[in-house]
Amino acid sequence: MKLFPFLAILAACSSSELSVSPNPMAFGEVDFNQPIPAEGYAIQEVFLNNVGENDLTITISQFDDERLRLTGSFVTQSPLTLATIGPGQFHTINVSVWNYDVEGGERDTLVSGNIQFTAAELKDPVLQNWSFTPVRIFDEDTDQ
Repeated sequence: MKLFPFLAILAACSSSELSVSPNPMAFGEVDFNQPIPAEGYAIQEVFLNNVGENDLTITISQFDDERLRLTGSFVTQSPLTLATIGPGQFHTINVSVWNYDVEGGERDTLVSGNIQFTAAELKDPVLQNWSFTPVRIFDEDTDQ
């Protein structure tokens, strides 16, 4: 009978933790002079690792869909949600640069933001910082 309070305390103390890498995600200079590839520019693979003790159902609760494109095995699209992963398991998603604000003067300027990952099991959201500099590299042999 004395075992039940101990188990309740142990369950209450178990942790949930998510590791995101790379973080920060620096795309560097991205050349927008070329036609946009179907997957976006400068694609990077992101690892979402469950480094805690509880299952996690990860939702991407915030990201800049004007500037970035995310692809992966999402179980729902709105909001973007990944299948539940257990302790020691991971998901991968691909993040690429999609666009920049031409009229806002972002060309040749560092553009940055973050992607916010949440799960009901996490105390706080996990942020992945990202940055890129949109450039236009013209071929010297053309009159552009």
